[in-house]
Amino acid sequence: MSFKLHKFLGVLMPTALCRHFTTGFLSALVLLMIFSGFSTHNQFLQDSDHISASSSLDYLEIIGPEGSVRADESVPLDLRWHDRNGNNQSVLLPLSNWTAENGNFIVNGSHVEWLPTLVGTWEISVHAEGEQATIEVTVVNGSIAMVWIDAEYEELSADDETNLVLQAEDSRGNRWQISAEWSTVEAEVSSNLVTDSSGTRFVAELAGQWNIDAVHHHSDGDLNASIMIEVTPGSLIRIELPTDGTTVSTDEAINLAPVLSDADGNTIDDITLNWTVNGDDLTQEIVMAGNIWQPEETGDFLIEAEAEGRVARARMYVVQGQPHRVVIETDLTTPTATASGV
Repeated sequence: MSFKLHKFLGVLMPTALCRHFTTGFLSALVLLMIFSGFSTHNQFLQDSDHISASSSLDYLEIIGPEGSVRADESVPLDLRWHDRNGNNQSVLLPLSNWTAENGNFIVNGSHVEWLPTLVGTWEISVHAEGEQATIEVTVVNGSIAMVWIDAEYEELSADDETNLVLQAEDSRGNRWQISAEWSTVEAEVSSNLVTDSSGTRFVAELAGQWNIDAVHHHSDGDLNASIMIEVTPGSLIRIELPTDGTTVSTDEAINLAPVLSDADGNTIDDITLNWTVNGDDLTQEIVMAGNIWQPEETGDFLIEAEAEGRVARARMYVVQGQPHRVVIETDLTTPTATASGV
């Protein structure tokens, strides 16, 4: 079977079929073939193995794009069929004859288009009659579809820091870092945002929730993103007992009011202290009472609070409280009378 390029349909088809076509007329046989599924190039060449050796295929050639392509664009591929006589023409083979390392193929009119997905350099191949053609196409990022701030940590302690990067993403899911101008919404932490040759980072000091903004200046307009960083208190550094040096009475229930803080002065509330009074362990009594100590005796007392290797001491002097009852002790005796001159 020989093949011929039909002038009316513009497709490669068996020569015998060409005789059934005349100007302005399609024979009943051709109509039957069209409605039976042979209406496109892809259907005429349902499988490249059906093209016999009489087509004189020498080699296939894919004419692809010049230079790189964007990940979000379609790439037209012109497949050239070179015969042994030196002639060549564009042909349309079934999609099953095409392969690519990523992406998909579609038919667009008289040619195949490749829809890339991932950034990189990828091979595209097509085969027919035992011949194969291959090209390489380099794919770069597509247009920016969205931006966001990528933080190494979104919750960190006051002893730590987090790196910040403004990321862009195209419609195919490719992501890359873009330049940005950084700022904080809250002025009190503006100095904690540091940008140098190694990048941008937020150095945590004050506990709280802090909002960070990034702006990327683009030819189509500025792109903005925000993130909230939560800073919790760091490791325990200091314990303070404000009752040190005070004088109290046995009538008082003393709130020892310990103050726990980290290196940046953030108050820590979730640490339980161990308590001793003059060397006696009173942890259970004081903790269960909410850090309240009720002295029962007078004198000098040394109170110690300890947690995570940190210790605080307070000396307190306890005096007698107000009397709650009065006890009168008397010694009533009957006086003895001595008569004289008896």
